[in-house]
Amino acid sequence: MITNKPVLIIQHTEVAQPGAILTVLDQLQIPWQLLSLERGDPYPQHLEKWSGLVLLGGAMSANDSLDWIQHELTLIRQADELGLPILGHCLGAQLLSKALGGHVYASPQTEIGWQDIHVENPALSMEWFGVRGLTVPVFQWHREMFSLPKHTQLLFSSQACPHQAYVLANKHMAVQFHLEVTPEIIQRFLVNSANYLKQQQAMGNAFVSTRAEIEQGIASHLAASHQMLFHLYQRWVQGLQH
Repeated sequence: MITNKPVLIIQHTEVAQPGAILTVLDQLQIPWQLLSLERGDPYPQHLEKWSGLVLLGGAMSANDSLDWIQHELTLIRQADELGLPILGHCLGAQLLSKALGGHVYASPQTEIGWQDIHVENPALSMEWFGVRGLTVPVFQWHREMFSLPKHTQLLFSSQACPHQAYVLANKHMAVQFHLEVTPEIIQRFLVNSANYLKQQQAMGNAFVSTRAEIEQGIASHLAASHQMLFHLYQRWVQGLQH
């Protein structure tokens, strides 16, 4: 599906960049526009000029008392009312859930690095992500999780976090893990959160990879993650508004 209206991508921090998402949208011939809070870009008042909404990650909590979070929650609700499909990654998924009646709270365990997620709905995980097996390793970096708003369908879970991805109304998608990362973005995570990584390892958290394991996993897991990302966006753009 090709649309003349661009997808609006909201970037919250310098570290959590869109990464491979931009490559995938270009491959699918979908125009996009990036709104960067780091640059001070203002939130739009209306969304009629966009075809869909993508929300990226960030180190803050969806529960923080930040003015921009309230603006974004309002924007998400407006997009939903207009019928625009929304795709949230990590923090973006948590903001999506909160805007649509869910809650955000501490995950049972922090997850960092390459961790297995488990298929909860084989048909939908195949349709939206192209996943055929029962488990798949993905890149994680989060300490909070979202609840499931009404009428959502859970696609993936993990031992450390029971809600990893859901679809709502056949068009909105919340993804707790990071399929969009590139080797450069992973290095940004490692540099900017080096102390937090060491703290979690010192606590003996079994769901936190070492730096060496994270770097080694780039060669063995990243290509498959990008295939999942392409499949996800190929399915999601079917709902874009003309």
